[in-house]
Amino acid sequence: ERRQVDSSKRGVWQVIRKVKSSGQVEVISGGRTLKGEEAANEFARFFEEKPLKLKKTPRPKKVWELFRRQVGIPAEWDLKEISQEELKKLIDRLKPKKSVGPDNGSYFLIKQFKFEVVPILLRVINGSILQGEFIPDWKIGRVVPLYKGKGSKSEVKSYRPVTLTSSVGRMIEMVVR
Repeated sequence: ERRQVDSSKRGVWQVIRKVKSSGQVEVISGGRTLKGEEAANEFARFFEEKPLKLKKTPRPKKVWELFRRQVGIPAEWDLKEISQEELKKLIDRLKPKKSVGPDNGSYFLIKQFKFEVVPILLRVINGSILQGEFIPDWKIGRVVPLYKGKGSKSEVKSYRPVTLTSSVGRMIEMVVR
């Protein structure tokens, strides 16, 4: 890598980009080195166990009491449709992230084509609000491993799962909040 940096016209960044995007990932699990599909399956198995360890029994009465104390009980549902200007302001406040969920849309893409997508997004968001439905496909997420920043990169336990969800679904959540 040092020789590549020295001989490269663009320097270290060109080499780093190549290293980051290089082919297969190797991980070590149970003393075995895994590559490709085996490594992906090991990540899947490891991440499937995480929610089970964190799972707690729901206590809706306690949650309802906390909600009533904090918010009170509204006389009526106050969720209204949003205007085109409000949606444009919401899009302007988005961080231009390029990560994509299952819908293959990113905030970066939405910001780039703001004026083209606003009419469509407005109909989708207001339709969801009026019907009182959140489309089930927006609840689906893509789980990817993210290096924690400590430990060996070849150890599965050095990663944590991050769920990338639908950009449109997250925007509807922002509108509701």
